[in-house]
Amino acid sequence: MFKNTYLYLLWQKNRKLFYPVSICIGLTLLISMTKNEITPFYVWSMYSAKTLETDTFPIYALEYNKGTEFNEPHTWKDHKRMMFFYTIDYYTGIKDNQVEADAVKMSNGFKKIHLDPASLNHIYNSPQQIREYPFWLKQYMQSNMGIKMDSISVYRKWLKYSDSGKVYPVKSELLFKV
Repeated sequence: MFKNTYLYLLWQKNRKLFYPVSICIGLTLLISMTKNEITPFYVWSMYSAKTLETDTFPIYALEYNKGTEFNEPHTWKDHKRMMFFYTIDYYTGIKDNQVEADAVKMSNGFKKIHLDPASLNHIYNSPQQIREYPFWLKQYMQSNMGIKMDSISVYRKWLKYSDSGKVYPVKSELLFKV
């Protein structure tokens, strides 16, 4: 059974390589058992995050030209749709100060491993870039949809499921209008 494993074959073929590989595997397992993250391949929060149980959940609605709702279905254009909605989520995170808190955590992490925290300026947006985001989004939508837009409005809407499974709106908030 064990004769077909990678480590057994490595032991048979190259013992000088077997020891560093085994030590690396052992250290990875040991560090993972202590719930520390050591490589991007095992940083689970890089790929997902905990979902908190909640009664309501937010969605984003884009309207352009005073009332036309943007609804790009999941098709071969999904990469464009992602740029609309993922950037809005990031923008609201900045506005709600979640991203700034992440920047502080990351800055402290950079200091621990002796990297210059000033390099975070290239990762996070400046206040000027944050103010320009609504105008950028309008320009991006115009160029990707190929139509002239007089205005865009972005709403965050909270929805809730009823006991019968139907979705109904709870509240709506205008994030920005350009």
